[in-house]
Amino acid sequence: MRKQDNILEIDVNKVKEYRKRLHSYIVSMQYFKSLLESGDITEEEYSLIERDVLLKYRLPEDSLFRMDLRHIEDNED
Repeated sequence: MRKQDNILEIDVNKVKEYRKRLHSYIVSMQYFKSLLESGDITEEEYSLIERDVLLKYRLPEDSLFRMDLRHIEDNED
């Protein structure tokens, strides 16, 4: 295997792992969003949970895929 092929294989694995973590984040946050909408948790609790879930799945806080309240409010208009 050439060095370039090896680098490509590593990058593909990183992308697969990132996608798996992102999927888990989105599924988790959909659940917590439903709790927020039903009134089972407050907006403050949701924000704290969202930050913890970001850390759990090792996603940056400035991720485009964040489901924080700003994005939810923007989509409801």
